[in-house]
Amino acid sequence: MKKTNYNGYELIEDSFDGRQYLLLLPKEEAFGKPWVWRAEFFGGFDYVDMELVARGWHVAYYRVSDMYGNPESVELMKKFHGFITKEYDLNAKADIFGFSRGGLYSVNYAAKYPEDISVVYLDAPVLDIRSWPGGIGIGLGAQKCWVECKECYGLDSVLSVVNFNDNPLDKIHI
Repeated sequence: MKKTNYNGYELIEDSFDGRQYLLLLPKEEAFGKPWVWRAEFFGGFDYVDMELVARGWHVAYYRVSDMYGNPESVELMKKFHGFITKEYDLNAKADIFGFSRGGLYSVNYAAKYPEDISVVYLDAPVLDIRSWPGGIGIGLGAQKCWVECKECYGLDSVLSVVNFNDNPLDKIHI
């Protein structure tokens, strides 16, 4: 475990199940020990994160990058949720924040485990892998990421991509 300073707050850097996690601690905890779960890009455009920490919230991040919110990443996140809430006595329900590709993780996790989430907060979220990283439609795409993403989801043909229905947009009804 490594403890450092991040914008005047204590930051814990450690690993769980072989993956890095970060936990930003408030100086004084708010009632109920609320926390924001940053699904991707810890520290990126963190104005809201820093305001919440100033108000007593914790901010957590668990590195499942380059898994694009696939079912395996959601199960890793579930295990992390159990760990972080017990280890640090945090509220059982997180406010999950999906920025950019973090939208894939946030919505897929909340759809599968709604009992763990109180709020889903999205900012410029990726909600369809065909748009990004696929670049299908008006999305710009990212070729290297698209290759990784298709592999993560087991999409091995044009037909499997066309018929894919496990995007966050496919879960709007939940």
